[in-house]
Amino acid sequence: MDNLASILGDEKHYSEVLNLQQQALQADLPVLGPDHPYTLYSEANVGNYLSHKGHYAGGAKLFQQAIQTATKTNQPTVLAALWYHFGATAAAAGRRDDAFTYLSHAVDAGFSQVLTMQNDDDLKAVRQDHRFAALLAKVRQNASKSH
Repeated sequence: MDNLASILGDEKHYSEVLNLQQQALQADLPVLGPDHPYTLYSEANVGNYLSHKGHYAGGAKLFQQAIQTATKTNQPTVLAALWYHFGATAAAAGRRDDAFTYLSHAVDAGFSQVLTMQNDDDLKAVRQDHRFAALLAKVRQNASKSH
């Protein structure tokens, strides 16, 4: 289901993607529980596509819930990914300062996926900002530490 949602998202079919992601979240909750990484990623995915459909506040609430759970349950890798995706979603929604705040949290949590950050379409609007280059340098440092 995630692969289909990803393809539909790339083609900007956000209504269909949102429906699939909501189904995935409802399937994950009873089977995996609310603290499982897949459940947290599903929750963030719903938040992402809500934001892409113009419902940023509702999407942000889901991201914040997932981040709070990942923090409480001590899941640093999940936490870094959630902060990253929250930052990318904020950038796509035109919330530049929020995007840099959230991306900074991702980097501080150990986010190390350089190519993801360089190529993410949601970050197009912030790549020319001087803060982006500084964050990308820190992501490179994180990547070199993880190898």
